[in-house]
Amino acid sequence: MTAAVLLSHPEQARAYVDSLERLLPEPLADGHEPESRVVHCGVSWDFYLAFDKALGDDRPTPRFYYLDGELEIMTTSNEHERLKMWIAGFMDDYFLETDREVFTRGQATMRSAWQQAGAEPDVSWCLHTEKRIP
Repeated sequence: MTAAVLLSHPEQARAYVDSLERLLPEPLADGHEPESRVVHCGVSWDFYLAFDKALGDDRPTPRFYYLDGELEIMTTSNEHERLKMWIAGFMDDYFLETDREVFTRGQATMRSAWQQAGAEPDVSWCLHTEKRIP
């Protein structure tokens, strides 16, 4: 699917992502669902921004990570969410025990046009002071 089609027709951008989600791998032997990741190389910063906008700002999946012309598209799994909560709880306990001042951030999209980088982390923390990007 060409970049021009995806950008000029948001519904086709959504259909493209939906088709990627249908390619999810089968559950693992222990029943856990693996994550699915697709990396596209040679993607421009402007395409990344337009593709993200075409899919909408208020979507739970897929998540995008962009750096150095590579766009990673990732879907999460139940196991991913379970581990995310476990690690976040561990970090919260650590910050409390070490008496560090932190500002918790959720799944906010973070971008740096200067570095042409973008990420959608599960959880992040600003240490000592609130910052635009942790």
